[in-house]
Amino acid sequence: MATERYACTLTESEVEMAAEQLREDPATRAIEIKTLRDRLGKYPGLHARTDSSFLLRFLRARKFDQEAAFHLVINYYKARRDEGEIFNGEWFQT
Repeated sequence: MATERYACTLTESEVEMAAEQLREDPATRAIEIKTLRDRLGKYPGLHARTDSSFLLRFLRARKFDQEAAFHLVINYYKARRDEGEIFNGEWFQT
């Protein structure tokens, strides 16, 4: 399981924007990522990426709503499983 620390690359103004628009708090960001990582680790049969930068995408997409971010990750992997040709780029071929 990934245990690396996330190094924020946002500028000061981007941090402020993330706090305002996404409810992202630098003080709790690591806890939010760890919580999502732990929940995904308990999902039967799921072998999800658990690096911080990957999980942070889902948290930001759902404004740090843990439940919504969790379901988004699950749905992402279900779509990859069920519609693999889309993710492999096969649907672009002529």
